[in-house]
Amino acid sequence: MTTVGDALETRENIPLQKGRKNASLCSCNEDYLSGFKFINVAFGTLTVIITIALLLQIYYGDYQVVPHGSVATDSLECSKIGTSILKKGGNSIDATIGSAFCLAVVTPHLTSLDGEGRLLIYNHRKRITPEVIDFSTDANEEHFLPRLVTGLAYVHQQYGTLPWKDLVEPAVELARYGIW
Repeated sequence: MTTVGDALETRENIPLQKGRKNASLCSCNEDYLSGFKFINVAFGTLTVIITIALLLQIYYGDYQVVPHGSVATDSLECSKIGTSILKKGGNSIDATIGSAFCLAVVTPHLTSLDGEGRLLIYNHRKRITPEVIDFSTDANEEHFLPRLVTGLAYVHQQYGTLPWKDLVEPAVELARYGIW
């Protein structure tokens, strides 16, 4: 670097690249399909294409509903029973009833046939106000039937789709033949 008067000359005497006379920040005349520029252009284009495809799928595609759900309980066996009820064409109420009877067999210290219960029902398709079904009793009220059975029978009558026998039979088999 040489100084000419008070001005400092910033010209390179030994450039890093041969043949590059005019080093500027703008590379408008260079090939865009080389190195990192190619990768950036390719991934940018791919991102735009995928975004457009996803937006078209959301607005114009079919509504995807998973054909079967899953059931989570304290017992693996009861979860399998609830899931099998769903696979037979039952709804979530049917799976709840089957799983509750199974839990009464597998874990009677937690879920008793005479236990109290509350059930919250919400139909997401109709978007109506959720309904709470309370099958517990007051201390002064007499009851002659097991409360859990009575409550589940009422819920089945209102919302169930499968026959009552299909929901209770797996728990009966567990009680008869054992759970292990």
